[in-house]
Amino acid sequence: MYFHPLKILDEEERFMNNYITISSNGQEYIYDSFDNVLREISEELSELIRKKKRNKRYYELINKHNIRDVLNDEKLQIVSPITQQENVWKIENKQKHLVMSLTEKCNMRCEYCGYRNKYDGKHSLTTMSEETMKKAIIQFINHSKCSEEIYISFYGGEPLIEKNRIKSAVNYCEQNHFGQKIRYCITTNGLALNEDFIDFLVENKFLVIISLDGPQYIHDRYRKDIAGEKTYETIIENIKIIKKKYPLFYQENIMFNAVMAPPHNFDIISDFFEFSKVNMMELKNTDYFEKYLNERDININEYILEHESPMYDIMLTIKELKKFHIISKDSRHVLAEPCGYCLPFCKRIFVDPRGRLLVCEKVDETCERYNIGDVDNWINYEKLAFLLEETAKNVKSKCCDCWAIRFCNTCFMNEDEMKKDKMYCNDMRNKIKQEYKKYIELLQNEPELVSLFSKFSID
Repeated sequence: MYFHPLKILDEEERFMNNYITISSNGQEYIYDSFDNVLREISEELSELIRKKKRNKRYYELINKHNIRDVLNDEKLQIVSPITQQENVWKIENKQKHLVMSLTEKCNMRCEYCGYRNKYDGKHSLTTMSEETMKKAIIQFINHSKCSEEIYISFYGGEPLIEKNRIKSAVNYCEQNHFGQKIRYCITTNGLALNEDFIDFLVENKFLVIISLDGPQYIHDRYRKDIAGEKTYETIIENIKIIKKKYPLFYQENIMFNAVMAPPHNFDIISDFFEFSKVNMMELKNTDYFEKYLNERDININEYILEHESPMYDIMLTIKELKKFHIISKDSRHVLAEPCGYCLPFCKRIFVDPRGRLLVCEKVDETCERYNIGDVDNWINYEKLAFLLEETAKNVKSKCCDCWAIRFCNTCFMNEDEMKKDKMYCNDMRNKIKQEYKKYIELLQNEPELVSLFSKFSID
């Protein structure tokens, strides 16, 4: 039987810490996750809350500041925005996006790649068979009959290693769909793009996402080929072919995925992509980068502080803090899909080269509980129910009494880390608190900048 993870919490569940007080520039604030409100409060009230003193003066002050009795344990219900039946129906009939990882092989060895350990010669690199690919496609098409438009993405590794498989997949889709409009997508490093395949991409109106980190001296720092050689010139020549031969396609269907690997300068990268669509992903200061930079006697924090631009600071600020700006009072006291969790397979299906259905491409593929089916049988609802019930238990035990639940981005991807690392949640709360404090400081000092939050959407 299929159970929904986001059912209403048990009556006994109580929220003990669903508020936090924040001091900024001599002023006291309280954020209450139950009502989902931020209020400016007096120092006297802040002190009473910290000491948990519910005296006559406390009640006078909370009425004055228009906040509820935060020291009174309240229940925040976590419910699904759709019913169990609706969820199952969507998964069975209205899937939207199939992502197929055609191969684990890659023709590059980007030094910051999360999969670089696979290329040490000790791992067997798998490529999706023709049979597996066709099974994935027909299962997806059969489960998306009620969708007017569907997306099929080719992923890797480097999917262009399997050009013939991509052509076969498109041909198979066109012969077997039920009238749905199909949009094809590919994420590629661009190294193996040639003119013949570019013609194919244009003919089938692909959305093409090319990994390019910026100008040559930035891109070539980390993006090397198998032989350790630089890749920028080859990739840029391939891009020039598209731009020259198909200018409209280049303008409408090409976008770039730029990884801002430290140290970096946002203005330089922004200028390089000035007239192109680009999604910029920032890599954190991983152990790899700390080691890489320390070997060159560079202090990464000092370097970034010295070289990053005001524009980068503004963009980063909007990206980090907009979530606090869009809050509004919750009179129903209901939360759907806590933290960053999604409903697996409701919109997106990820199939690995072995034909396994994983929750998404970001989870640990070696973890069996994230393997929720295969191309032969499609979704295993018993395994999905188990995963979602375990997630619900985890949320109830670790998240439901946390003031940061509405802003936390914890999901299946880092669920194991949350379980293993006792400091994970404390670190996450501290990070969110510091971000919230920064937002409050902007409210106090830069109200014009805060007004921009409503005008920008940053993925």
